[in-house]
Formats: sequence, structure tokens, C-alpha cells
Amino acid sequence: MAGHYPAMTGTRAYFSYGLDSAKHVLGFKKYANTPEYFLEFKYAIPDSNTIILDELKGKDSLHVELKRTDRHFQLAERQFHWLNEDTN
Repeated sequence: MAGHYPAMTGTRAYFSYGLDSAKHVLGFKKYANTPEYFLEFKYAIPDSNTIILDELKGKDSLHVELKRTDRHFQLAERQFHWLNEDTN
């Protein structure tokens, strides 16, 4: 699987990821053909609205909690139509 995220510099960075549901591990690698992940999160899903990711990278602990919200995004829920205007 692959995806991208906006970097802190405003540029895009691409990565590949894989999921091992038996071991509860979500791994990320820089290139799809790279054999090893550069980051592997242990994940837990305590309820239907929460995903918890934990990783120890060097001496740093990474802990991420993702919470589902009821926010609605109009562009995702209805069709978007571009408006073309002639300025001449």
C-alpha cells in the first residue's frame, strides 16, 4: 500500500505501508521495494472510535491516539463543480 503526506516544509513525501493484523503492527517504508520498514507502530483498537499507535524509535517514545469525529466535510459529501470565469 502507498500514500503520501505533506511534509513540514510544504512539500509532499511519499511512503509505503503495510499492516500485520496478527501481530498488530503498522509499518512504514520509504519505497515499496524496500524490504524493511523504517518505522513500525504497535497498534491497538480499544473501541470503534479510537486507534492507538505506539513506537520506540531510538530513545524516543512515540504515542499517537486517533479519534473518530462527527465532523462533516462538504467537498467529500457532495459533488464539486469548478466555475470558469472569463476575465476579458
